[in-house]
Amino acid sequence: MLSLTLVLIIMTSLISYQAFNNAVMKARLIFYPSQMKKSGEWYRFLSHGLIHSNFEHLFVNMFVLYMFGEDLEFAFLDNFGAGLGRTLYLIFYLSAIIIASVPSYFKHQDNSAYAAVGASGATSL
Repeated sequence: MLSLTLVLIIMTSLISYQAFNNAVMKARLIFYPSQMKKSGEWYRFLSHGLIHSNFEHLFVNMFVLYMFGEDLEFAFLDNFGAGLGRTLYLIFYLSAIIIASVPSYFKHQDNSAYAAVGASGATSL
C-alpha cells in the first residue's frame, strides 16, 4: 500500500504537469490574492499548492515532502492509528498549504501584480 505522502506527491506531480501544458488551468489554480479578494475565489488558498512553476520547483518541493512527509505521516499513524492518523495527516498537510499563504494574502491582496504557486509553504512548516 502506498503511503499517503507518495499519493500526495503523485497527485501533485500529475496536476502540476497538466498545468505546465495548460495555461488556462494554471491561471485558474494560481494563488492570486487580488483576484481572490475581488471574486471570492478562496479555493486558490489550496489549489496553488498543487501546481508549480517548472519541473525544478516541483522536484524540490516533492523531494522535501518525501524526505520529511513519510516520517511525519508515520508519526501520525503511530499516535492516532491508521484511519484517523491518515486523515489527520492529510488535514495537517492541506492546512499547512492554506496557513502558509495567509500572510501573503494580507500583504498582497491589493497588489494585482502578485501571484504565487507551489507547496513550499506546506513543505517547510
